[in-house]
Amino acid sequence: MAKQAEAGIERIERLIREVLQIIPSYTPARGRFSSVPQLGYRARNPGAWQREFLEVLDAGMLGRLKPDTNDIASLIDLVNFWTGAPSPGPTYEHPDGSRRLIPTLMLSTIVGYALLEMIVRRLLGTIRNNGSVTPYRKKPALDKLLAHLEDNCPIPDLARDLACLNRHMAYQEKGGTRDLYWRLARGRDQLMHGNVLRTSEPEGPLLALLIDLVVLHIERHELRSRQ
Repeated sequence: MAKQAEAGIERIERLIREVLQIIPSYTPARGRFSSVPQLGYRARNPGAWQREFLEVLDAGMLGRLKPDTNDIASLIDLVNFWTGAPSPGPTYEHPDGSRRLIPTLMLSTIVGYALLEMIVRRLLGTIRNNGSVTPYRKKPALDKLLAHLEDNCPIPDLARDLACLNRHMAYQEKGGTRDLYWRLARGRDQLMHGNVLRTSEPEGPLLALLIDLVVLHIERHELRSRQ
C-alpha cells in the first residue's frame, strides 16, 4: 500500500510539472490557444495530459471539497471531457431528428468559472465537526479571491504554483500590468454581464487546466497525509 501511494504521488507530481508548462504555453497571457508544434509549442499535448489526469482523478481523495465531493468530481470530469474531446465535438438529437453540435467550449467556460470559484472557496473554508466544509463567504472579485488563496492556502505548494503562474503570464497593456488573475477576473465579469467570450475565444480550456492543477495538489496532499 505504501509503495502504491508513493507511485501515485510520483505520477501526480509529474502531472503537476507538466501542466505548469502547458498552461502558459497553451493558454498564453494574450493571444489564441495553440498546441501546434509548428507555431513553437513545446509542452505536452493538453488533450493527452487531460486524459491521463482523468485516470488519477479520485473523489475519495477530495475530502476538502465536502459535502459536494462527488458532484464536484463529476463536474471536473465533464469540463475535461468538453475541453479535451477531439474535434468534432459531441452532438445531441434535435426534436426535428437532426444531429446538432453541443457548444462544449462555451459550456466549459460557464461551468469552469463556477467550478474554479467553488473549489477555491472550499479550500478557504472552515471544517465543521461532521467533516463538511463551510465555503469562504466573502465576495471579492475573482482576482482578489485568488490572491487571498495565495496568502491563506492550506496547501503551500499550491499557493506557490499559482503565484508562479500568475507572474509568468504577466504582460503590459494600456499602461498597466495584466496577469493570469486579471484575465480570469475579466472573463468572469464578462460572463456575469452576459458575454461568455474573452475577445473571440471561450476560456474553458484554461479553466479546466487550472482546476486540474488545484485538484492534483489536493490529491497529493491527501496521499502524503496517509503515508
